[in-house]
Amino acid sequence: MGVEIPPDLCNDTIMNKANDMATKIFSLTPSEQQAKWNDIMGQMCAYVDDTNADVDMAYDWVCEMLNISSFVDNETAWNSFYDVWESCDNRNDLNTFQIV
Repeated sequence: MGVEIPPDLCNDTIMNKANDMATKIFSLTPSEQQAKWNDIMGQMCAYVDDTNADVDMAYDWVCEMLNISSFVDNETAWNSFYDVWESCDNRNDLNTFQIV
């Protein structure tokens, strides 16, 4: 999978706007960061397919895998994440869910 890691996640820190404190994102080199992002994006569909994770659950899982609290404010990261999540085969479409 050749998705380029979002630029904000390549930084060693991001600013937490709520309390203006720096939060450590990665302690890896940029190439290791790219590999980690690609690996997690590659694993996400298996996770979604196994758990039928909605977008919130998948987002929380990615944050847990990266050991970060959020990346939603990074448009590149969000778009990359959402495109992968949306491509998963076993997403639960609540509009067509029927109890029999």
